[in-house]
Amino acid sequence: MRLNPWRPQDGIYATPGTNFEDRCLKSSDAIIEMTERSISSGTDKCSVTFIRDELDAIRLFATCGQEANAQSSIGRIGDGGSPLAPPSSEAIVLKKIDDKTVFLQKSKNGNFVDAGEQLSFCGSEVQRTYARQKGKK
Repeated sequence: MRLNPWRPQDGIYATPGTNFEDRCLKSSDAIIEMTERSISSGTDKCSVTFIRDELDAIRLFATCGQEANAQSSIGRIGDGGSPLAPPSSEAIVLKKIDDKTVFLQKSKNGNFVDAGEQLSFCGSEVQRTYARQKGKK
């Protein structure tokens, strides 16, 4: 076990590529807050219960539930309008790609059903705006 295991930066992440800055400002694709043991992705908000360090990655064990009104302008309303599901135990894998980019894969009902997604840390202006909004709550 390494003395200083890798952790992603806390803050707003979005899928890199076309409209990256716009995605950061308007919707974000994920909010990673390791210091608060929380990850939000889409309408899912997860509370991390256990962290297992791996080589250039971490595996998180979490309890995840859907938010009814996913974080105002920072979140998104569900993909298809399905009813809110009860909280479930899930696994989340975060792999380090570089200092500002991670690969996130999250299980659904305990199974990894999609290939995951690459996410890049949004710029400092977006991070400051998020920190101000969070501080008002």
